[in-house]
Amino acid sequence: MLLYTLFIFLLFFFVFRYAKNLRIDGINNWGLPIAFSLKVIAGFVFIYIYSEIYGIGDLSGDAGDFMFESKILNDVYFKSPIDYLRFIFGFDDLNLANQYLSETHHWGAGEQAIINDNRNILRVHSILHFFSFGMPSIHMIIICFLSTIGLIQLVKGIQQLTALNPAYIFLLFLILPSLLFWGSGLLKEPFMILGIGYFTRGLLYKGSIRSKSVLLIIGAFLLLAFKPYILLCFLPAISFYQLYKFLPKFKIAGPLVILTGVIVIFSSLFSTKRDFVIQLLSRKQYDFNNIGKGGVFLQNENNFFYILPDQFDQLMISETVESELRDLTPELMAQVNEGKFIALKDTLDVTIINHGGFKEPKNVKLYPDGTRRTIAYINYKSEGLIDVTLINNSGLQLAINSFEAIVNSLFRPFPFDPGGKLIYQSMMEIWGTYFLLIFAFLKRRTLVQSEKALIISIILFIVSLSLLIGWVTPVLGAIVRYRFPALMAILVISLIIYKVPKSLTNKEIN
Repeated sequence: MLLYTLFIFLLFFFVFRYAKNLRIDGINNWGLPIAFSLKVIAGFVFIYIYSEIYGIGDLSGDAGDFMFESKILNDVYFKSPIDYLRFIFGFDDLNLANQYLSETHHWGAGEQAIINDNRNILRVHSILHFFSFGMPSIHMIIICFLSTIGLIQLVKGIQQLTALNPAYIFLLFLILPSLLFWGSGLLKEPFMILGIGYFTRGLLYKGSIRSKSVLLIIGAFLLLAFKPYILLCFLPAISFYQLYKFLPKFKIAGPLVILTGVIVIFSSLFSTKRDFVIQLLSRKQYDFNNIGKGGVFLQNENNFFYILPDQFDQLMISETVESELRDLTPELMAQVNEGKFIALKDTLDVTIINHGGFKEPKNVKLYPDGTRRTIAYINYKSEGLIDVTLINNSGLQLAINSFEAIVNSLFRPFPFDPGGKLIYQSMMEIWGTYFLLIFAFLKRRTLVQSEKALIISIILFIVSLSLLIGWVTPVLGAIVRYRFPALMAILVISLIIYKVPKSLTNKEIN
């Protein structure tokens, strides 16, 4: 299997070395293969962390879930190829899912999911299982190949905005720590990078309408399939820039006024849609907050009984292990997650949470009546949990929380935030990004009005993404994972305004 892994790696390594349509002018022919190799190394680090640090030798967290559940989906093919194809192309139904995928948690997402992007990552991994023989490393190498293509497309798109040598542009994005780590793993971020690359290149493409349309369609499809909220955050930026191009006067102020007016009018005329969005954000925040606080989630038909960590001493694992959950070792946790049951020692006040739905949480009592209750999953309290102001379905509170959301998304972690030593790495990344922006501003060049409009468009993307993340996410580790497209956008602004010295360029820009 080691030889097979090496073969797959070398196959893509030499694709980057010899495929002419993947080359970037200004980058050595060995540059892209070396960059791909660096991403594969980061991918192995990802697998090690999720296996040995967060797990007990096997992949844990979402990475482990995606591998395990996609194998269940892959197995459907060997039972019924027709049913497997129905799952792949979205022609399945609830009965079919109950028949084959009852052991999965990510296939069904309930009312909250406008687009269930978890299904798409399961589909991709299920296809890769035909070639991987169950080895995560093969999945990772193939995914690194795709995310490297995404970086190539991104650089080809933005290189026309700056005089900086494309090799330095590529290197700048390649070594951005969050992009390198999350863009080389087994989650949805590599496909998001692929989508951002194609979509950005399509937006900036100055060639034929046909080629531009193809790039935009590919990028939009990938973003919609794997990270639809990123595509949503592009909309204000695109709208502003299109308004800028068509307005005869007030080139900068006019589009901003119109966009603000449209938002106000839409909120007033479509109050039901507005309230739905507020409720959706409120529930996402509530659910994320519960995950961050940790606890035990017991299955209750389509809902969960949610039990807080400070109640763990009133629980025991029935029949097999007489142990309090507070003392669970990773090995014992693995046993629990394999289908063990919870019994109560005392009466507990718990919360019923509607899985994937909008029903309000309900407080109830559970009694020690000998009932064995199935464990859906268990979470430890996150080390990076921070206090966020609850939205509670209030549009006014959502607006008030905007400043808090921006600060949490674009400036934290702070030196004394929770999260252990890893916060310092995240601090170095965010402040390093701002240092480059400040440096570029101090060494700025004169911008034409269209470039200023483009920068405002990018800022609108950054603000939209930061608000969305900051409103619903109370865990610093998740914020760091979700925000790196905003850091990429900040780097793009730095590249646009920086007056490049001749020693770092191979072309001139007016």
